[in-house]
Amino acid sequence: MRRLLEKGAIRSLSLLLTSTYSVSTVIPSMVDYYRGYDRSQIEQLISVTSIAIMVIILLNPWISRVIRERVSITAGLVMLAAGGIAPVFVQSYGAVFAGRLVLGAGIGLVNVYAIDIINSRYDGDERSALLGYRGSSEIVGNTALTLVVGLILGAGMDWNYCFLIYLAAVPVLIFYLLFVPGSGAAKYKEEKKDVSPDRDGIRKIAKDLLINSFYGALFIGINTCTTMRIPSLVLEKGIGTEVQASLITSLMMAAGIAAGIIFGSLSRILRGRLQKVGLLVFGAGMAVMAAAGNLWLMGFGAVVTGLAFNALIVTVFDRIPKKFPPEATTLATTCTLVGCNLGSGFSPYVLKFIDQINDRMYTSFAVCAAAVAVIGILQREEA
Repeated sequence: MRRLLEKGAIRSLSLLLTSTYSVSTVIPSMVDYYRGYDRSQIEQLISVTSIAIMVIILLNPWISRVIRERVSITAGLVMLAAGGIAPVFVQSYGAVFAGRLVLGAGIGLVNVYAIDIINSRYDGDERSALLGYRGSSEIVGNTALTLVVGLILGAGMDWNYCFLIYLAAVPVLIFYLLFVPGSGAAKYKEEKKDVSPDRDGIRKIAKDLLINSFYGALFIGINTCTTMRIPSLVLEKGIGTEVQASLITSLMMAAGIAAGIIFGSLSRILRGRLQKVGLLVFGAGMAVMAAAGNLWLMGFGAVVTGLAFNALIVTVFDRIPKKFPPEATTLATTCTLVGCNLGSGFSPYVLKFIDQINDRMYTSFAVCAAAVAVIGILQREEA
């Protein structure tokens, strides 16, 4: 039983790692509240967290030398809770911006160890299974928190109370401290061999690093744009309320859970074509949402988009052990995570650029759909 609880506590660390955009549903309300700021500045309040996460990930090699795993995770969860709920008490733009940075730093500290803690304690099929469950935990946590945000709005409460969802970090911290013993990470690191690749090997590694980082940034960036704009799109089309928009967003996230479950089968069936097909389906889902005239069609497009996105992002990390030598996998994971957070952090600027062309909400969906479809058509199949 103790072993089972330990696994549960380790998986629970991933529940809040993608919670940055769980409050995206409140963007329309925040736009009304912050009258002196344009939409891109409001959206930046949501996405700036990703920049802080990225900075912490980049600093990880130095942080891990001075802060032990247990201290890092504990501090991260405390910062996550404190920075997350800051808007409940102080609503000035600067204070909310600072709180979101603290939230991002907290997520970054936890994110650093969310995978390593599994790699250092488990191996074989057990480790693979736990890594899969960890990915599902991210989606489950994000979906649940997004639904809670919808319930808070549905109860008629002000937008700032939606940030209370970050108090979920408290039970996760308690669960972790009670059931996860000291780290085995040092032993894991000692087992790694220092192997220096030749010049051609370095070139290949550098090329694959750029490709992986690009796809991480592309998939996360476009998904972020989609997630942030769904509430505004629903309201602009006049087909639903903020609460219903929250359900649509949750539906898109929940579809990702199914994608994770069937990923292995899809990979075997499509072989090297999974990413290519995923890009085309991803584009099709966003095109459906752009053209949707009712909530049912919007929901269908969201499900298609969510399925494709999660399959695509898994292909990025699944590619690492296949394309990189063992001594470069940690570097590849770090660079890919940086790419993911860059894509997320710069998404408001992409949306602002698109708005200068046409500020209707459906335009961003159409542009993103066209972009990924073109990349999917041009992409070569992998062996």
